[in-house]
Amino acid sequence: MDIKLIPESKVSNSNDYINFKTIILGDSGVGISSIIKRAIKHTFDQNYQATIGFEFSLMHFIVNDLKIRLQIWDTCGQEMYRSLVQTFYRNGFISL
Repeated sequence: MDIKLIPESKVSNSNDYINFKTIILGDSGVGISSIIKRAIKHTFDQNYQATIGFEFSLMHFIVNDLKIRLQIWDTCGQEMYRSLVQTFYRNGFISL
């Protein structure tokens, strides 16, 4: 399998991509936002900032000549936002 990441500056016509959506769930403070930033921006910030509501990121890559757009939704882990987060994954497939 041949996988090539495409930097945002090189993304061509967005209609050429197959879209996938993934929602990352987890407790507050476990590092989900850090993992996503590392994967997309190749950076790591040691200063902890809790996600409020959700954050949305995109990754573009080519797998065996197929152009893929991966939407990554980073949800907050605080209990007080639990009902808000549920609206993002209602009727979706959840893998634990």
